[in-house]
Amino acid sequence: MDHEFLITQVAEDGVLVEVGPLDPSRDYRVRIPEDFQRDVFLAELERTLSLRLQFKGDRLEIVELSLRTNGEPIGTRDLLQLSLPKVIRACAKSACPEFNFWSVQLKERRGIGESLRSNPLLLAKLYWFEHLTWGSPRVVIQELIDSKRTTANSLIRMAAEKYDLPPSRKNEGRLLPAKPRY
Repeated sequence: MDHEFLITQVAEDGVLVEVGPLDPSRDYRVRIPEDFQRDVFLAELERTLSLRLQFKGDRLEIVELSLRTNGEPIGTRDLLQLSLPKVIRACAKSACPEFNFWSVQLKERRGIGESLRSNPLLLAKLYWFEHLTWGSPRVVIQELIDSKRTTANSLIRMAAEKYDLPPSRKNEGRLLPAKPRY
């Protein structure tokens, strides 16, 4: 189900923190407030979802959640139709200053597939952005480099050898550390 979201900032956002490996040239940044609140009006359900999100080093996490109606009871159908990953991503779009770069502009660049293949820092930053905003890092990388899953996984492993990457859903809770360089 595709929801239309109307996002409203409820309070002042917390301090912006940089996410992922540091880029010395500062060309590729991923920043997100460490704490922020949004109201999300779900037009299709005629409900308002209030969220407080925090970044605790891995991805955005919901720390407070409430669902408001116009005096109507909240049914099981309402809860089942909430697509929280999509809601979180919509909230991140309003809070991450570089969201448009990573989600739109980067994908429209000519030669982005080759850039991702040859620049593990760019690939690592994209992976972090997609993970942070509840996207699908491997799927996005696979689409951008126009290749099979195995090729995307191989490039992700090569980036993980140089830079810390967040855990995949399969390895939830375990950061994928860069291999020590002696």
